[in-house]
Amino acid sequence: MDAAALREYETALLKLQADLRSEIDSSSEARTAAIDGRIGRSGDTLHAQQLASEMNRRRQARLKLIPSALQRIRQGAFGLCAACRHPINTPRLNAFPEALFCINCQRDRML
Repeated sequence: MDAAALREYETALLKLQADLRSEIDSSSEARTAAIDGRIGRSGDTLHAQQLASEMNRRRQARLKLIPSALQRIRQGAFGLCAACRHPINTPRLNAFPEALFCINCQRDRML
């Protein structure tokens, strides 16, 4: 991967990191307001809280991967699958620049 592409991914990762932190903070504030306000039916509120909690968990999981992705950029290993060492395809990296695995190895890990 060329230096310009690596700089673009580094910028994207730093933006993603800031966005995820902001979303986590906003979600926590919204969840507290919903609990305090007791808005809506209790089942609806519980469902919304569960969805928000799951989204927050996913955001936090992505956030934890960003420092290692930035480190891989510095080490020249960014874009290579941690399992098979083949390049991770560009559409996957564009969607998930923090990805550790190519789509095939990720799928195998899920099975």
